[in-house]
Amino acid sequence: MNIKKTILISAASLGMLAGIAAVNSDNASAKTYAKVTSNKTLTTDATTRNVTFNGSNALYNKAGTLKGARKVATTTTLNNLVNSNSSKKNFRAYRVATTNRGSVYYKIVAFDKSYRGWIYGGKTVGNFSGGINQYETFKNGTLTDIQRNGTYKIANVGTANNDKTVTYKQPSWTQYKVGRQITDSTPYKDATFKIDQVGTRTRENDTWVHITATDSKNSAANGWILASGLTDAEAPIPNDSVQIRFVTNTGTEIKVANYQVPGASKNTQLGNGTVLPEQHIKGIESLAATTLAGTGYQLNSDGKLTPAQQTDLSKAATGGTINVTVTPESSNQAFSNITLNTSSTAAPGGIVDTEAGEAPIDKNAFGYSDNGTSVIANNLPTLKSNALSNIKGDSGQKVSESAIKNALSDQGLTDFYVVYQNGVVFRQFVTDSGLKIPAFDGQYEIWHYTYKDVTGDLTVGSTNVNVNYSVQKKKVPLGKWIQPASGTNSWKNVFASIS
Repeated sequence: MNIKKTILISAASLGMLAGIAAVNSDNASAKTYAKVTSNKTLTTDATTRNVTFNGSNALYNKAGTLKGARKVATTTTLNNLVNSNSSKKNFRAYRVATTNRGSVYYKIVAFDKSYRGWIYGGKTVGNFSGGINQYETFKNGTLTDIQRNGTYKIANVGTANNDKTVTYKQPSWTQYKVGRQITDSTPYKDATFKIDQVGTRTRENDTWVHITATDSKNSAANGWILASGLTDAEAPIPNDSVQIRFVTNTGTEIKVANYQVPGASKNTQLGNGTVLPEQHIKGIESLAATTLAGTGYQLNSDGKLTPAQQTDLSKAATGGTINVTVTPESSNQAFSNITLNTSSTAAPGGIVDTEAGEAPIDKNAFGYSDNGTSVIANNLPTLKSNALSNIKGDSGQKVSESAIKNALSDQGLTDFYVVYQNGVVFRQFVTDSGLKIPAFDGQYEIWHYTYKDVTGDLTVGSTNVNVNYSVQKKKVPLGKWIQPASGTNSWKNVFASIS
């Protein structure tokens, strides 16, 4: 045996083994873990410890840098929870731990307990950062006059835990482990309440109100409830009145008022089931205008009852209730222009429909119309401009024909007269109120316009809105005074006196 060679091989082997041992030693110490130096229950105000995620850290079963830590929820999952529209996915921090590396971890839990675990929270205890931020689960609002002044009942009493049957100590799921104020509202079916607080849940964006009983014996029910779970506390409806609930198209009540029918007994129907008498139409429209003043709502775009509403009201009876839908008021002018089709090439004689175009307006003709004991007199472009400013609507809405007609009527443009001077030299519409006795037969013609209908596209912003008329023309005989005033000398009477 070559002893020298053997010794060299052995030495080499020993060196190799020593190297392997060194490598193994490095691997054993390469993965080092943090250690918890403190783990405490949080004792600060619980409502300040509601949190949400910012997507930078996952949720673990223990601090993420501890040995054996595993993910409970990935950052993707947590981002999805951030966008949840359910308050059940709100989170509360309830423990805090620090490690020997100076890192802070918070233990958090979903309000519905579907997730629980630890998440990195920065470097300072009590300052939520890292993967979480403080979160406002509920936002306080301001009471409207209607809410502040109204008196309410729970609409549907019972035991359902559906946010609008019973009351809650806090709006549902906005605080951890804070639940119902009462579990059965049946004993409070006749109780009335006032609203003293209002707000919205951040995730659902629904409106909650805090109610307080008007009678202290019912104060056990004081608490939070969805606004939609309440109804107006109705006073007994008089036998001679119909209670009208003015509501939005989604059923939200705006105002309630009683429409009285003097001398009527209970169950007296307002109409015949099809037609609502004119006095009731005017009376209810007047009641609506008074009741809805300042609410931001009105009867349709023109403040008038629609034919369908008139039919429904004709079936209503005293001692009962009926809903009438209202719409938001608009401050926007619906149309930049409309065409008053006042052109006519017909000879004096009978009543005919007008043609397309605005011949009198092109000449700034004066329009005259009787208005009680006075006369509306102004050039037609001015009258039309005034009417346009009173036709309101918002983008995408349809304006009713009645809204347009009412705006025209206010300016005398549904029944008016213009004067045409048919002189030897000048043939034109009279452009001021300086009328006089004709110098010869037929020097003047009076044209009488009466509203027929509106055609075209009545969508707000349309440029295709046409007002159509019927017209009758008469020649003014020699010696006839054609500047009427009012009363027996009104335009209507003077025109009728001309054969």
